Order: sequence, then C-alpha cells, then structure tokens
Amino acid sequence: MRLNVEIMNLIHSGQYKRAEELVEDLLQNSFEDKYQYAIALFHLSWLQRGKGIQLSEVAIATTAQLASLALELQNPYLIALALFRRGDISFCKGRLAQAKSDWEQAEKLLSELNLNDCYEMGWLKYHLALVYRDLHGYQLALPHFQTVLNLTSLSDSLRYKVTREIFFCFCFLKEYHEAYKCFETLTRFSPYLGSEIDIELFRAHLAIVKRNFRSARKLLLSAAQTARRNGIGRDRYDFSFHIAYLYAQKKDSQRALLFISKNTDPIYKLQIFDILLSQRNFKVLLEYETLGLELGLAQHIEKALQHRKMRQTTGLKQLDLSQTTLLSRAEVKLLSLLAT
Repeated sequence: MRLNVEIMNLIHSGQYKRAEELVEDLLQNSFEDKYQYAIALFHLSWLQRGKGIQLSEVAIATTAQLASLALELQNPYLIALALFRRGDISFCKGRLAQAKSDWEQAEKLLSELNLNDCYEMGWLKYHLALVYRDLHGYQLALPHFQTVLNLTSLSDSLRYKVTREIFFCFCFLKEYHEAYKCFETLTRFSPYLGSEIDIELFRAHLAIVKRNFRSARKLLLSAAQTARRNGIGRDRYDFSFHIAYLYAQKKDSQRALLFISKNTDPIYKLQIFDILLSQRNFKVLLEYETLGLELGLAQHIEKALQHRKMRQTTGLKQLDLSQTTLLSRAEVKLLSLLAT
C-alpha cells in the first residue's frame, strides 16, 4: 500500500471533513499492521498540514510516531515519507538547510525504489524547489520547478501550484513575457475555491512589472475584499506582503514598511528589505542582516555585508515617518481588511 490519492486530493482541495473521516477509517483499520498504520499516520500528518496546524504539539507527535515506525520497520519507503514530513516541519520553522537535507534524502530513497515519476516524488520535488527558491533565489529555483512540470504523474492541483510559483519567479525577476505565458496557462486551469483571487493577484503582479501601480493597487484591494467575503484568511493569502511589494517597487519605502509586521513571513520580509536596501534605504539593514543569519541564508548574509560597506560610504538614509499618515481612502480600507 502507498498513498491514498483520493484522501490527498481532498486535503489539497480543502475538503477536510471528508478527508478526516477517511483518515480515521485508515487509522482504525490498520492499527494491527505497523506498515499500514505508518501510511495512515502520514495521511493524518498531511491533513494536519493542510489545516495549518503542522507545528502544533499533536501534529509534531504524529510525525515523530511515523518516523519511529519507519525506523523500527527499516522500510525505505516509510523512511522517505517520514523525512518528507520532518522536512516540512523544519521548513515551516525557517530551518531551510535542514528541510533541504531531509527532502534530498527522501528523494534519494524514492529514486532507489524506482519511484522517480510518481505522486509522492512530484510533491517532494515541488517542496525541494520551494526550498531552493528561498535559499538561492528565483533564478536558480526555476529549473527545479521546471523539473517538476516534466513529470508525467503530476496531478492538476500540483501542476497549478508549480506553474503559479514559476509565474511569481518570473514576475519578481521582472521577466514580463515569460510571466504572461504562465498567466495564460493558469487561466486555463479548472476553477477551484479562491481561483478568482489568484487571477486578480496574477493581474496585479503583471501590472507591477509594467509599473502600472494604480491598476495593481485596485486589483489587490479587490482580491482582499473577495477573500474577506469568502472567509479565506491570512494563512492562504498574505495581502500585506503583496501591497508592501507594490510600494517597494514603486520606491515608496514609507508605505511599504507600513504593511510589514511581526506576522509577515521572514522570507517575504527579506524580499521587501532587499528591494529597499537596493534603493539605499539602510533603516532596514539590521533586521535584514539578523533574519539572514537566523535563517542561514548565505545570499542575504553576503548582501547585508555589501550594504553595510555601502552605507559607510553613502551615509544613512532617514525616513520621514510623518509622511506615513498620508494614506488614500483605498489604502485605509485595505489596511482595515488586512488587520482582520
């Protein structure tokens, strides 16, 4: 027995109640078979991940129990699944190097089992591409995402996710034509819950690349309102980052920093701070450097040193914080949406 694709697809589509029922059945029916029970634990762990509670004590205990059974049975497939889940916990905690190590070991084990093009390998390679993106940047991540797309076993939901990531890579690299090709592909995918929000986000980022900031702001506000109406929260869409990115590209650091908070993903913070530092706004240098060191991201640590040397020769650029109150009505409305 390997993974139950029906359960996995239910989780990916947000149908957690039905998925929970099937996972519970798996756990009950496989209790006396350690191998089958380990498979059931993986599904439970993936369900916990889908519900956004992968760092809870219960979820971490689930992954630990899976790892314990995999080691007890010395089964390469189960060990690969346990490494996959352990790597995801490390990734969510910002331990990117550890996540990469676990996922590469899992990839090696699956390859040795001749599972080079299967459901499990597709999702594993997708996560590896994500960690390459965060560790090494968008340009180096692109070939890894493309490798995932070349798999014949890819599900529609995963193909959408990978193409979405490639789209944002091209947008952040300011390669408009390649990004637009991805956008055309994404609009042909079957609709799912929240797809209209994705489309507005895609259009907003295409507008940012074209420096049409007014249009991008309207699209982001519309997307935030749609998410609010549908009860879709920050765990799925961080509109604060997108609006901060817009203002950073517009070279309006005062407004960009308004949308960065303690809840902003550290990788997102680094991206915004990197843009501001390239504009010689050194107020964010200390936090940028600290985040880079905490996450062990060599590219950002090196850049921080370069910016520190530059600051010594150019002087510290000061922010006029009195200007941050000069928000438009649309921005005030957007701030209120993002705060809830």
